[in-house]
Amino acid sequence: MDKSFEPGQIEPKWYAQWEAAGAFKPQGDGTPYCILLPPPNVTGTLHMGHAFQDTIMDALCRYQRMRGARTLWQGGTDHAGIATQKIVENQLAATGKTRHDLGREKFIERVWDWKQESGSTISNQMRRIGASVDWSRERFTMDEGLSAAVRRVFVQWYRDGLLYRGRRLVNWDPVLMTAVSDLEVNNEEKDGSLWSIRYPASDGGEGLVVATTRPETMLGDVAVAVHPWNPSSSSPLMRKSSMRHPPPIVAWIALSHARRSSPISTHSAFSWRQKSTSCRCRSASVPTR
Repeated sequence: MDKSFEPGQIEPKWYAQWEAAGAFKPQGDGTPYCILLPPPNVTGTLHMGHAFQDTIMDALCRYQRMRGARTLWQGGTDHAGIATQKIVENQLAATGKTRHDLGREKFIERVWDWKQESGSTISNQMRRIGASVDWSRERFTMDEGLSAAVRRVFVQWYRDGLLYRGRRLVNWDPVLMTAVSDLEVNNEEKDGSLWSIRYPASDGGEGLVVATTRPETMLGDVAVAVHPWNPSSSSPLMRKSSMRHPPPIVAWIALSHARRSSPISTHSAFSWRQKSTSCRCRSASVPTR
């Protein structure tokens, strides 16, 4: 007898026998019990999160089987369309080709070939950890029956007013020419700079200095909001600006009756100016040359 337990030599043998005997299929006439496995990406591999949730679901299903319930653990994989497309396009790029060289139909065939090649990886990993999934019912989210059901539900929700289109900021991939999710974006931290921009006064005074990490927004400035209790705000309030770039109107705004308990942002300053007559405002036309 070996001194240590070697699961790699024992577990695959018994698991294959259990699967071949249909031990994981619903059996008997007991109370139905079903768990739907959140489908992992067909292009991915199992990680600790998968292992944690699969262990819990497996324990629940095995417990219900021992209680006599007619138990089904429904497994499958998700299509992960953009991730799959990126992988296939990278393979084509290695040969000096693009998806446009193949055409739509040939490219789709290439994607399905890759799915058949890589799709079994994550399923075999689940078998290796002993997940008692009914593999005879394994599904893929792009299977004809499932995709038709998804389209039907989405169309119905749209007709019921539950789905709508709106303008949103997206992560646009200039190579794939499509939007990608936050999970498919590699974020990189880069050192930035803090810029100090001086808005000069027309009488030659110091004007006002504003620090920002986005100096390009200066070209869209329409006003500078100043907190009334800022010691440096009293001087430029009564002078006109001599800014030489568009837009043509620059306003110095102060609030004389703001609460001291809370700071005032630029947005709240403009809102206050619309509601209060105690606000002092100086504005000047600026040449746009």
